[in-house]
Amino acid sequence: MTTHSRRHGAWWGAGLVCALAVGVSPARAETVRDVRLKMGSRFELTAVHVDRAAAQAAIDAAYLEIDRIESVISSWRETSETSAVNRAAGSYPVAVSGELFELIRRALKVSVLTDGAFDLTFAGHWRSGDRGPPGGVAGGRRQLGHQ
Repeated sequence: MTTHSRRHGAWWGAGLVCALAVGVSPARAETVRDVRLKMGSRFELTAVHVDRAAAQAAIDAAYLEIDRIESVISSWRETSETSAVNRAAGSYPVAVSGELFELIRRALKVSVLTDGAFDLTFAGHWRSGDRGPPGGVAGGRRQLGHQ
């Protein structure tokens, strides 16, 4: 064992003795899981913290953010910005927040990058329970258009 290794080990040993002498014990982290239905989907959030209440508060804050996002983008909520855009359906301009504008811009970019495999307009054509377009995905691509 080298002098450096012995010195390093001695520091660790001294630290352990000091910790035991003052009664320091390792904190036991709590794992909190919370499952909720949001935006038509199942969300399971997990937080780990030494304080269970703090972990739950973090999860609750995350769910509040999910609710906020849904209030902006959900086409199922009449009061959302997305519903206002859909109601106008190209008839007149609709002012939207910078957040929604940026989201749409990014979604269109992903549509281009995936050659339409991801298409922002998909949900407007098929609602829950529909089986999709005749001809499957290829037929759907002909009917849709992110362009």
